[in-house]
Amino acid sequence: MTGGHGAMQIHVTIELPASPDVVWAYLRHIDRHVEWMVDAASIEFETDQREGLGARFTCLTELGPFHTRDHLEVTE
Repeated sequence: MTGGHGAMQIHVTIELPASPDVVWAYLRHIDRHVEWMVDAASIEFETDQREGLGARFTCLTELGPFHTRDHLEVTE
């Protein structure tokens, strides 16, 4: 982020003992993220699209005493 203006981008990488096809077959279901994301409490879709490019949703994230609403859009 520069000068306090603009969007912050976060990139996370992890290696899994499965092929990309197997991993993606599970991860592409955004509504299932609360099953494996420890800090994801709920997901509300902002679009009719539930997966893939253009899907937008809000994830209620809870970590200890902190609660945020993360607004997300699938862009790649």
